[in-house]
Amino acid sequence: VGWRLSHRPLRAGDETGAAYTSDIVHAITTAADIGDKVVFVGYDYVPLATLRHCATYVKVKGGLLVVGGKDNGVYDLGDRDDDDLILVGSTTEDDELTEWSPSGRSIDVFAPGVDLLTTQPGGGYREATGLAPAASVTAGLLGLIWSA
Repeated sequence: VGWRLSHRPLRAGDETGAAYTSDIVHAITTAADIGDKVVFVGYDYVPLATLRHCATYVKVKGGLLVVGGKDNGVYDLGDRDDDDLILVGSTTEDDELTEWSPSGRSIDVFAPGVDLLTTQPGGGYREATGLAPAASVTAGLLGLIWSA
């Protein structure tokens, strides 16, 4: 149990979930500035160059930036890795790579990404599938490790 682990949601988007890249960058830098050790981004349209810049900023502040690896290859770094950015791929219930998950050297870790139980606005639970849920599992695990 992560007794020293705290959780701070920073909402970048409006009530529909839409957000400008500048809002997302502001949330990332705010989290780093107030000392959060793990920052998770669930949006998949932030330009890679922006994410890499933010990841370096978070790392300088003593944390890590975790992002879903992007199924259309936009976040593909080719045959190299970015030490400042944690890119996540996803697996099925059978621990197989999902058909929409990125793979390759730029992906740092794979996590479950199909039918994950999550909370929903207004209460209750729902299932979520995708790279963002896989990356959120990874961010939670990193937080637990960091708190140990």
